[in-house]
Amino acid sequence: MLNQEELQALRFYEGDTEGKDPFWSDPKAYVTLNSLLFSGIDTEKARAAEKRKLNPEMLVHYEETLGVFQNLISALRKDRHGNLHVWRVERLTDYQCFRKEGMFTSFISTSTAGFLKAYEDKFDLVLMDIEIGEDVIAGNLQKLLPYYAKQEEAEVLLAPYCKVTFEEEPLPAEYKEIRDGHGREAAVFVKTKVSGNYMKEKKTSFNKEDIPGAVSFYESLNEGKKSREEDLASYLRMKKYFRTVVMEKLV
Repeated sequence: MLNQEELQALRFYEGDTEGKDPFWSDPKAYVTLNSLLFSGIDTEKARAAEKRKLNPEMLVHYEETLGVFQNLISALRKDRHGNLHVWRVERLTDYQCFRKEGMFTSFISTSTAGFLKAYEDKFDLVLMDIEIGEDVIAGNLQKLLPYYAKQEEAEVLLAPYCKVTFEEEPLPAEYKEIRDGHGREAAVFVKTKVSGNYMKEKKTSFNKEDIPGAVSFYESLNEGKKSREEDLASYLRMKKYFRTVVMEKLV
């Protein structure tokens, strides 16, 4: 059974929010949370191109953000599962990051219910047919949450930084009707295997003086403006810190 902090974190990630707090009321919190776990800024630029907003409050209140990460991981550990077969539709940009690093570099939402027919909010789709090992930190939300509002999604959520291998195959005929936001069929179909061999990097730090610059980077990106180099540097130092702290929680 999840404790109150774990429940709050999981509901927050899933968009089950209320109130007007600029941090806790964000219905798309997962967009910012996951962006923080990638290296570089390719994923931030891809989300901005899709008109998804990054929440600067998660940088200002970075300790609360780290608490969300910790409680998400703790919650997912409580689902004792066997081997799982799931599916996911990914952005090509993020998939390329995963291939390069040999791991899922963020929390990953998958489904036991297969693919939908259209994904108007994503461009350049990658269809992932995924085998998850029993040693992977992953949770079936219908099992973990006392009330799961999105039962049709049949979601299994994976913790970040698990090792993955990919084998690309021709797009099966039954998936050619699946379309992205531009009306195009999937760019890649890939068989994916996930194991619980978690990556780790040397822990880093950042100065709190980096926070205003990192916030400015988000604001520029959200407004479609070019950011200052010093703001980008501040943001990347914060990201590196988030990344290494989260990696520590997985081993």
